[in-house]
Amino acid sequence: MTNAERLLAAIRRHPGATDAELRIHTGVHPHQQVNQICHRLATGGDIVRRERADGRIGNFPGNVSQVTDQPPATAATQQRYQSRSQAATRTPSSPLPPPRSTLVVIPCSGTKALGGAPRGSSAAVSALVPPPLAHELAEARRRVAFLAQVDETSARPAIHRYRGALYATAGPAIAHAVDDGQPLVILSGGYGVLHPHEEIGTYDRAIAPSDWPRGLLGRALVEVCRSLDLREIVAFCGRTTRYANVVRRHRWERCGITARIVAPRFSGGGAMRLVPATLGEALVAYLDGGLDEAWTSSRGAGLAVEML
Repeated sequence: MTNAERLLAAIRRHPGATDAELRIHTGVHPHQQVNQICHRLATGGDIVRRERADGRIGNFPGNVSQVTDQPPATAATQQRYQSRSQAATRTPSSPLPPPRSTLVVIPCSGTKALGGAPRGSSAAVSALVPPPLAHELAEARRRVAFLAQVDETSARPAIHRYRGALYATAGPAIAHAVDDGQPLVILSGGYGVLHPHEEIGTYDRAIAPSDWPRGLLGRALVEVCRSLDLREIVAFCGRTTRYANVVRRHRWERCGITARIVAPRFSGGGAMRLVPATLGEALVAYLDGGLDEAWTSSRGAGLAVEML
């Protein structure tokens, strides 16, 4: 039984249970995983997420007849839920899968915000992969730390550390989507694979496949997908970058995963800035359900989708 099936069965047994209560009922953890799976079940119509009488968000079976004993939501609550649901289920007409059923992969950036606070506990990719793989990733990070000149004197969540053109364009949309349950990870030259809220220091190194044990980063992406019951990966990165090469190196079909690379398609100079900025615009459109085959950036760049 998958985690999604466990959660759906628990929701049918305990209509209106919160994500935290479902974690206790099912043993599925961490909380982030429960939240993301419940959002995906809601997007697919299997459940309904709405406010309970106590103001907390409950998960109810999609069959309305099973939730009639629950206090009705206010008109304002129903309207808010309907708006969120409609936004989440808009499907682009391009070959891309809906965002909520997809692990979105984005690159880090060379430009980083300085400063931060002492490193504390935070969301982490290690919580989404099996312990042996989490240990392997931690050991690899320690080895790469010297090459990347990692400085963890102070830390910031990854989504707030990176300040390149992609993040300047899409940062708020990424943060909002992740907080709302969107599965997303960052490929990082200093840390390998990151949860967007994972606290990191500063470093100076683009990703290099040779820095990491063969297949490690691909296996980490696979296990994140499995922990979240996902079968699709969409990576937003430049076609000729090492980030794209990391994604290409893995044999996704053997893992039952369909992977795609979305890359800008344009000619001319200024690629160092235009590619990340275009990716940022495309990512915002994708997360909003508006990335179709006719999409072009504000500078007229289109996109190429590479099936892997």
